[in-house]
Amino acid sequence: MIRRLVLAAVVILPATVARAGFEEGRAAYEAKDYAVAYRELRPAAEAGNAEAAFLVAVLYLGGDGVERDASEAAKWFRRAAEQGHAGATVGLANLYIDGKGVKRDPAEAMRLIRPCAQRDDAKCQTLLGWMYRYGSGVIIDYATAVEWFRRAADQGDALGQDNLANMYALGLGVDKDLATALKWYRQAAEGGVATAQYNVATVLAKGEGGRHEIVEAYAWYELLLSRLDKRDRQRTVERARDALARRMSAEEIERGKALAGELDARVKPLVKVH
Repeated sequence: MIRRLVLAAVVILPATVARAGFEEGRAAYEAKDYAVAYRELRPAAEAGNAEAAFLVAVLYLGGDGVERDASEAAKWFRRAAEQGHAGATVGLANLYIDGKGVKRDPAEAMRLIRPCAQRDDAKCQTLLGWMYRYGSGVIIDYATAVEWFRRAADQGDALGQDNLANMYALGLGVDKDLATALKWYRQAAEGGVATAQYNVATVLAKGEGGRHEIVEAYAWYELLLSRLDKRDRQRTVERARDALARRMSAEEIERGKALAGELDARVKPLVKVH
């Protein structure tokens, strides 16, 4: 608990000073200067800034700018979640699902997520759908999973769109429908979901819609390769792209590279999944 004397000192300081520290920290986080981000965000988080607390938790969870510590991540996620921060609620629920930093307790994750999802927050709806799909803290129910994924997807949540696409691709809770799956994969891919970008490319690589789809598939592989930073994932995409290239003419490959540049200008950065 913050002592009364310290609290009084904080009140005396101009609010703009604390806000500036948060803005500097967020800018440093976005620039991947994590040590500076932590230094700037921690005081703002301690002062009660929910977004700062969320970002501090993310830094602890990933070990970016600070030693990795899931228990600290849980503490800061909880502080932000108690202020209604949906991303922090999802982060804390995921820790309960995985048993990281807290005792594994899917029922507690469900207790956290359901009210947030019912308040129509897309991030929470996506995780709730995932819990119904995989039976985490609840009995597996594909139809209910689809319902929650759809509600999130309709709000533009890229991870919700990706999950909904998977349900259509596999025929879980809905009739199998690759055309509808591709529609949602495309939207998720545009929103920066790496798996969706890979799946769009893989579906298109079959070339059922003609040579143009093969060119587009190559473009999505190229875009994804330019953004991935994990070598093992890059090798998987490289193998898929190279296999496709063996079926393409030199002119088609050049068109694919040009299209990848166009995609890069409009597709959002890769979504971080915490």
